[in-house]
Amino acid sequence: MREEYIKKVKKELAVSRKHKCEIIRDLNEAFDSAKEHGETEKQVIDRLGSPKDFAENIEETIGFNRAKYRKKRKTTIEIGCLCAIAICCFIGALIATSSALPDNVIGQADAMTAITVSGSFPFDISTILLTLGFVVAVIAVILMVGLIRKKK
Repeated sequence: MREEYIKKVKKELAVSRKHKCEIIRDLNEAFDSAKEHGETEKQVIDRLGSPKDFAENIEETIGFNRAKYRKKRKTTIEIGCLCAIAICCFIGALIATSSALPDNVIGQADAMTAITVSGSFPFDISTILLTLGFVVAVIAVILMVGLIRKKK
């Protein structure tokens, strides 16, 4: 019962790892102390309230802003995703560029030909991927700068 309660509290807490460890340690000490004074685990849990209520009360006590933390975490995840997209675009552009045939070559011919092949699209895929990669990387940097400035 105690372990299940502590596990649920740990899941509900939206604080840093350091604070979470301290809170869980203090919670274990509260259970131990209550046991020494003849209180059952059920009585302690009833006194502390639901894991969600307990977590919210502790966060409020230490001055933790849950909404701010979740927004910061969301921004961090967005930055990670944008960086991954930019890396994929750069790798795709590299692959597209390295596997492209030289100009004026049709198929895998041994010699140059006088036949030219032109497409109706003025850009090749590597240019599009590089441009997209740079745009996404710039957006990620802007979000990172904004996140760092908010910390100060």
